[in-house]
Amino acid sequence: RGEEATEGRLAGREIPDEQWDRVDALQRYAEERGVSLLEVAIGGLLAMPAVTSVIAGATTPEQVRANVAAGAWEPSAEDVEALRALR
Repeated sequence: RGEEATEGRLAGREIPDEQWDRVDALQRYAEERGVSLLEVAIGGLLAMPAVTSVIAGATTPEQVRANVAAGAWEPSAEDVEALRALR
């Protein structure tokens, strides 16, 4: 917080506190359920009725394996509602 991103597409720009607040809320959500943010991202998207597939970028075999494993998390209906409330 309060610093410019040093690399990636946001390099040279400060990320607004509202976005950090959302990241913090998602991190708490993940911790409460014993899963990673990656699992929340991929598993949460796959739990949405309108989503039939998730296309996640990967540049290493390890990232591919992590993305595939993240899709194994199946949030409950209550988890999905709580996730939607974080929007």
